[in-house]
Amino acid sequence: MELPPDASAKLPANFAAEQEKIWGTSQDELVALVPGAKHVIASKSEHYIQTMEPDLVIAAVRQVVEAARRGSSVVISPDRP
Repeated sequence: MELPPDASAKLPANFAAEQEKIWGTSQDELVALVPGAKHVIASKSEHYIQTMEPDLVIAAVRQVVEAARRGSSVVISPDRP
């Protein structure tokens, strides 16, 4: 959905910060629904994490595979590769 060109002028000054805060809270709530889940933020990329931070994605996939092999949903490993 695209906003009209003048729409951003009508938003409160703190809109972006509040939106980011709400998004972060909702992501934390989502992670809390899955035992052993963790929330990893790819801080060096934007939308295409697999392109910008492939090592992070590869490490996360490996962690999930290892947990599945152990019959667990708990991922045991460092946060970053």
